[in-house]
Amino acid sequence: MQTHRLRMLLAILILLVGFGKVGLSAQETVDWRSWTSAVVNYRITKSLLVRTKLEYRLKDDISKSDRWSLNAGLNYNILPFLEIKGAYEFHHRKLGDDLWKFRHRYYLGAQASWKFCDFKLSWRERFQQTIQDGDVESMLRSRIKLDYGIPGTCLQPHFSIETFQCLNDGTFPKVCRIRYRPGVKIGFSKRYALIVFYCRQYEKLRKSNIAGMEMDFNF
Repeated sequence: MQTHRLRMLLAILILLVGFGKVGLSAQETVDWRSWTSAVVNYRITKSLLVRTKLEYRLKDDISKSDRWSLNAGLNYNILPFLEIKGAYEFHHRKLGDDLWKFRHRYYLGAQASWKFCDFKLSWRERFQQTIQDGDVESMLRSRIKLDYGIPGTCLQPHFSIETFQCLNDGTFPKVCRIRYRPGVKIGFSKRYALIVFYCRQYEKLRKSNIAGMEMDFNF
C-alpha cells in the first residue's frame, strides 16, 4: 500500500512539472535573489489561526533591495483535511535607483492535506489580486507540496512545485511563472522553527535562483 501511494505521488509531481512548462519560452537572463522572513502564528481556537509575515527581498545577484512586505491573515479548518486561507499584504517595492512604490495585494484560497506514515501531501489553490497605481493583476496560484518528517529528528525536508496563471487577458490556462522549491524545516521546539530553502523560478524572459530563510514563531 505504501509503495502504491509513493508511485501516485511521483506521478502527480511529474504531471505538475509538465503542466508548469506550458507557455514558458527560452529564458534570457539569470538572477540570484534572497528572501528573508519572520512568521508569527497565533492559534485562537483549534480551527482558527491568525498569521502575520514580515519579509525582505534582494534581487540583481543579491546586490539591490527588491521589496519589504507585511501581511496579516486568517486560516480556518472547515474539515480535518481542508483549510481555507485569506490575507491582505502590503508591499514597498524598489523599481529604480531611487524610486520606491507601494502596492497592495489580497488573496483567498484553500488547501487540502493528507498524512500517511511520515509523509504529508498538500494541494493549495489560491486566487490573488495585486493593485498598484490603479492597475490590477489577477493570478491563480496552484501548489503541490510533499513533506517528510524524519523519525527521531527535528528535520522535515520538503519539496514543492507552484504554477502562476495570469488571468488578466482572459486566456486560461496560461502559465506565466513556475517555482520549484526544495527545503528543510528545523524544529527547535513546538514554538520555534527555522526553514531554509532554495527556489528555482522560471518566467518568460527570466529565471531566478533564490536562497531563502524563514523563522517561524507559533503561539
